[in-house]
Amino acid sequence: MHYISTRGGSPRLNFGDVLLTGLAVDGGLYVPEFYPQLTPADFRRFRHMSYPQVAYHVMAPFVGDGIKPVLLRDIIDTAYSGFADADVAPVHKIPYTAQNGQPLFVCELFHGPTMAFKDFALQLLGRLFDKVLADRGERITIVGATSGDTGSAAIEACKNRDNMDIFILHPLGKTSVVQRKQMTTVHAPNVHNIAIKGTFDDCQDLVKAMFNDADMRNRLHLSAINSINWARIMAQVVYYIYTATRVGVPDTRVSFSVPTGNFGNVFAGYFAMRMGLAVVFFAVVFFATVFLAAAFFVPAFLALVFLAVDFFALAFLAVAFSSVTGVCSVAGLCSVAGVCSVAGVCSVAGVCSVAGFCSVFASSAVTIFLVAVDYKTLF
Repeated sequence: MHYISTRGGSPRLNFGDVLLTGLAVDGGLYVPEFYPQLTPADFRRFRHMSYPQVAYHVMAPFVGDGIKPVLLRDIIDTAYSGFADADVAPVHKIPYTAQNGQPLFVCELFHGPTMAFKDFALQLLGRLFDKVLADRGERITIVGATSGDTGSAAIEACKNRDNMDIFILHPLGKTSVVQRKQMTTVHAPNVHNIAIKGTFDDCQDLVKAMFNDADMRNRLHLSAINSINWARIMAQVVYYIYTATRVGVPDTRVSFSVPTGNFGNVFAGYFAMRMGLAVVFFAVVFFATVFLAAAFFVPAFLALVFLAVDFFALAFLAVAFSSVTGVCSVAGLCSVAGVCSVAGVCSVAGVCSVAGFCSVFASSAVTIFLVAVDYKTLF
């Protein structure tokens, strides 16, 4: 497997080089040259595999011969051994039925060490960095921007590692208290936090500017931890496939409700679909205050439903069913640990019923909500 830039002006790289490079030198994103294909027989086999086993079979084609299979298996097993639930990403049926008569499921993505769904990618990424850097005898400087959850997950994954320093930029006063403490109270010599007077977008712009400065990039051996790094996307593809096999794929189709900020999360789902996962569509859930200054050319077989409606109409999904620990802490609508005080923000029955919301899923597909906070008190 080799990787090419979305802008076409950067050299073709293997997995190890892409892992360490992050953003392409032409400003594009490195993506695989082709979509590895999974067959219905593969999905049926995955039904009987653990999360790490599915992760290995999904990711091995992307890694290629860059890491020996036995070592890749060991890295994956170790990365997910610290998750609080034995299933890593447990899937549960919830007591509601969509208007199409199909059941509703949630995939729990909050059992990692920092309770952020970013743990799924970053626990793996830190170990991949370690392996590739040790083999090459190199050292890198990781830079990343965060609104809270990426930073704490990245620091947890990279702290005390011998071959890297990590610098995380976060907006001053605009992360939750717990996430700020998760980042700034780590006493590891290779961890550095920088508070920026501004917004998350200002932090992200600074990171991109560093990567676009060729002299700085080469001198400091910069690498990325945000979703501009392909390995982040690769690791997130896994939980779409794992979850879908738990609800009946390939003998049924699925739709996903996806909380997403920079759209890296839903892009991983799109990539899973291009690999053969039978997805009807993705409902992309975000806050109404988020302005999307981009146009999307969507293939006819995929519908991305953008729900930019009144904030309180999104309270159930965009607060309870999203990675709100960094996003809505600014509005003061959730506790730092990510458990929304639903009673104070909205009433499930009066504001947004799941069954009512799911009338948009007017198809024969089974619907899966990707859940990044503990939702059980809602039921």
